[in-house]
Amino acid sequence: VGERGLILQSKDRGQSFAQVSSPTRRLLSDVLLRSDGVAFAVGHESTILRSKDADATWEAVHHDPEQDLALFSIADAGAGKLVAVGAFGLILTSSDDGLTWEQGLVSEDGPHLYSVKSHKEGRVTVGEFGSLYSSSDQGKSWKQLPTPYEGTLFDILIMKDRWILMGLRGNLWEGNVSRWKKISVPTDATLFGGALLTDDTVIVVGAEGVSLLRSPTSGEWTSLEVREADRRLLSEPLPLLDDSVLGLGEKGYRFILGHGGSPLKAGEQR
Repeated sequence: VGERGLILQSKDRGQSFAQVSSPTRRLLSDVLLRSDGVAFAVGHESTILRSKDADATWEAVHHDPEQDLALFSIADAGAGKLVAVGAFGLILTSSDDGLTWEQGLVSEDGPHLYSVKSHKEGRVTVGEFGSLYSSSDQGKSWKQLPTPYEGTLFDILIMKDRWILMGLRGNLWEGNVSRWKKISVPTDATLFGGALLTDDTVIVVGAEGVSLLRSPTSGEWTSLEVREADRRLLSEPLPLLDDSVLGLGEKGYRFILGHGGSPLKAGEQR
């Protein structure tokens, strides 16, 4: 999903994409696909789209142009409960599988919230000013948690034994609310998004085409080589079924990991 309500769908594991009709022209920021064929997309002006046929067709289920508040991320809490987060602390929750939505705030000071994820004890969201909040009641109320960084956090990854935070100027942290470790990386580019592969490899992407990998065995982080033509902002890594990974960003998409999560050489195409 992307600018002007753009929705693209691939049926061949990212080899080709076709545009799907969209009921909005608002910028779409995030998409959630479920195995039962239900899907959601969120974006500017508090837009929420819903699909019930494996994203073949979409309908708008929420839109508030008067407030003009953007939504940046959505998470499925299970049992028909969903949480979306966005600008100025905006929280939208649904308890009827996304048909209707209720509005709330994460806190009175309202930091922008850029990512929300589900974990075994509830939901967590991150954003401006090093904000990290947790909810154990499906997003109705939120508790602020300590973080090691006061700048903007753009994403959080939930692993079995740790969380990973990523943000401005190459800030990358792993640990938990009681103990964080800063990861030394060979870049000061802003890190925007991460994903977990089936073998527990972590991939993190960011500005200037930066792609970082965390080994599931050693825990060491390495940086992938990036050719000059690919030094474009990547906002999110998209793992496919064969553990190849698409990097999504300002110039569309490109493969950054091949079949089985194997790194591609600079300039190598799939």
